[in-house]
Amino acid sequence: MSRTVFSMAIEIVTVIFEVIIISVYFNAFLQVKHRKKTLAGTIVYIAATCMIAAVSLFFPDPLILISVTSSAMFLIGTRFEGPLRTKLLFIILFDAFIVIVDFVTIYVLYLLNGLTFIDTTETVLYRILGIIVSKLLVFLLVKQTYLWRKRVIGKLPFSSSLILSILPISSIIVIFQLVVNSQLNHASSDSSIIVLIEVVSLFASNIAVFGIFEQQMEAQNERERMRITEQQILHQTAYYKDMVEQQGEVREIRHDLKNCLSSLASYLRVNDFQQVAEYSKKIDKMADSLKMQVNTGYQALDIIFWGKVRLAEHCGVNFSYSLFMPEDMRVDEMDLCIILANALDNAIEACKKIEEPGRRKISLVLKTEGDYISIYIENSTGKKVIVPEGGLVKTTKEDAKNHGFGLQSIKNLAEKYNGDMAVSSDEQIFMLSVLLKNA
Repeated sequence: MSRTVFSMAIEIVTVIFEVIIISVYFNAFLQVKHRKKTLAGTIVYIAATCMIAAVSLFFPDPLILISVTSSAMFLIGTRFEGPLRTKLLFIILFDAFIVIVDFVTIYVLYLLNGLTFIDTTETVLYRILGIIVSKLLVFLLVKQTYLWRKRVIGKLPFSSSLILSILPISSIIVIFQLVVNSQLNHASSDSSIIVLIEVVSLFASNIAVFGIFEQQMEAQNERERMRITEQQILHQTAYYKDMVEQQGEVREIRHDLKNCLSSLASYLRVNDFQQVAEYSKKIDKMADSLKMQVNTGYQALDIIFWGKVRLAEHCGVNFSYSLFMPEDMRVDEMDLCIILANALDNAIEACKKIEEPGRRKISLVLKTEGDYISIYIENSTGKKVIVPEGGLVKTTKEDAKNHGFGLQSIKNLAEKYNGDMAVSSDEQIFMLSVLLKNA
């Protein structure tokens, strides 16, 4: 295999890799029209590959290459949902990004080899290296963007990003050595074929590793979705249970009220106004017990929150709260229920451990701050709580397996709404603040 054929083979491999990158790039921002593989989809990708490969091999003029690559991207873009102007914008941004990465790569090679910039761009060795390095860098950045965009809940861990960055970078170093040794040592055809296979294998390994990680991330996201769904079901169950209990209480009060009214009528007939006054007070007290002291405008939230208020009172906790709901709430009501229920369960649990009833206190403020809903909760504790790095305090409940997800769920839901969760602890006060973007 001659050096020219070798370089052409490398270019074809990188073109295929580039088409994969373009597909991942679109997939990061747009929805695929047809999830199932179709003949039409296969033809689109083959046509795009042939277009870019033909220009790269026979018309390597930068302007022609950019134009044809843009046309190939437009063709691939037909496989995705989205308005035309959005796709055109993505194509322009991708072209600009490719040009910048290619230029920076060639410029770095120029600084390293001692040749002029023009000689660097025209030398086959450095041209091949430039293509390979730039494509791997673009693949790395596009894949990281894809993984960040496609995460369902929570942030992509820094350790995962770091590990995934090591493979493409190490591949660049290995390919650099392989191609340089092959070109400088005037490798034989057999050796060139081996180098080509090794380059293809490295490209394939990058794609495979990222693919495996995507599957693991999707499985983790699915577990998190299931966990939040379970919590939603639990809170919906609690909501309906509270409704049933309240209906039962209402029936009892109605029964007692009928008896009171009957007695009241009897006392009125005999002009016993002292007993009339006593029964009037009883009726007022019954009417007050029918009132729900919380009115946010959201029924499920009212019932669940009022249930926590009554639980706190039952546990001897002095619970003060201030709720100022946004007029147009974009945050899902059940997500807000999960956050408040978990936070208040933790606060009540902490207060129950305090021996002196007078020290059991919880305060809650929910209000809007610009585009955000802010939730601030303070509760007294028996002792200072050590807040580890990351802010996720370990549960002290006996059923740790099921109860250890409270703060984690709050944190994940805060990130779902582009917000944040923070915890801190004073001597005997635990503080939780949550921000949710209401837009």
